[in-house]
Amino acid sequence: MRILHTEASLAWGGQEIRILTEAKGFVRRGHTVVIAASPDSLLYARAGEAGLPTEAVSMQKRGYPAAVKTLLRVIAKHQIDVVHTHSSRDSWLGLFAARFSGRRPRLIRTRHLSTPIGKNRLSRWLYARPDWIITTGEATRRRLVEESGLSSERIISIPTGIDLDHFQPAPCGLHPTGVDAPPAVGMIAFLRDWKGHTYFIDAAREVLRKIPEATFYIVGDGPEEARLKALLDRIDLTARVQMLGYQADVRAILGRLDIVVLTSYANEGVPQSLLQAMAMGKPVIGTAVGGIPEVIEDGVNGYLIPPRDADSCAERIVELVRQPVRRAEMGKAGRARVEKEFSFDRMLDQVEAVYRAALERRGR
Repeated sequence: MRILHTEASLAWGGQEIRILTEAKGFVRRGHTVVIAASPDSLLYARAGEAGLPTEAVSMQKRGYPAAVKTLLRVIAKHQIDVVHTHSSRDSWLGLFAARFSGRRPRLIRTRHLSTPIGKNRLSRWLYARPDWIITTGEATRRRLVEESGLSSERIISIPTGIDLDHFQPAPCGLHPTGVDAPPAVGMIAFLRDWKGHTYFIDAAREVLRKIPEATFYIVGDGPEEARLKALLDRIDLTARVQMLGYQADVRAILGRLDIVVLTSYANEGVPQSLLQAMAMGKPVIGTAVGGIPEVIEDGVNGYLIPPRDADSCAERIVELVRQPVRRAEMGKAGRARVEKEFSFDRMLDQVEAVYRAALERRGR
């Protein structure tokens, strides 16, 4: 198959990471995959670094007609069979390019976030057009069906898969020298407001009152970076809650952590950072938002907490820090769950089946 992924986002978070890792997985299976993105986006740069064919497409609103023409040329140039869109803007552009193309490529849309879609006619019309809609979690799929009235027959939940060979369980709580380290707690997420980093910081402040040797890490970059740094400086926690910025080697970071936390209060699909942590045998704490309850089985592989509740987060962190045996048990349960339900090959198999089903409708 010849697959074109389109993405209008300029950022680098779970959505863009999934597009790139999924594309590389399909290339390894013998398919041709092309990435069409803005030339100043991180996805465009990192897809090129990974050796994938890339096409620069400016997706600013004032340039929509030109963008559609560019995508039409890309579809013809690479003889595309499937156009797979991801964000609102590129979904509009991909839709018109696919419909105007003489190749009649099939159209797939992935809905990465759990936020409701617009209730206006245009939004409903847009979501009624793809051959299939893929969601990254069951909660998002249900919302599209129950709240937006879309047909359940062409919507499928395919959570992001994790490379189980890459994210292997590793010992934690050790310095490189082998000396016991203070308990380490981390949050890995793009720095945007609804990720709830403020609540993670508030929880860290409470934990440090009870376990002063604990260390906390925030991994990621984004528009909230300056505000969070100012907050840590104001409450004198800069040395105790370290902001590490974007880290390409997530596995190395996870290897240093004892507990992984995600304090999002909205919009989440099925978060990759929690799945990666589970694959590495780490207990996880997450809010009962979006697709997070599809990942965390409360009390088994981690804990679910209410959103915007720093006290509950702190309480669970303290509990796990003080119970290393419990941490290890939860870590093993998390690894087993990822192996069973969230493997990378399972994701690729499911997406590939969607593509083939869409192409069969075209009669190929």
